[in-house]
Amino acid sequence: MHLSRVQSRASFSFLFTQEGTIKIRL
Repeated sequence: MHLSRVQSRASFSFLFTQEGTIKIRL
């Protein structure tokens, strides 16, 4: 359960960073 939560948070952070990079590029 804990590992799943950490993985979910990691994926969320990755998506957030990717979106931020796209915004900066635009």
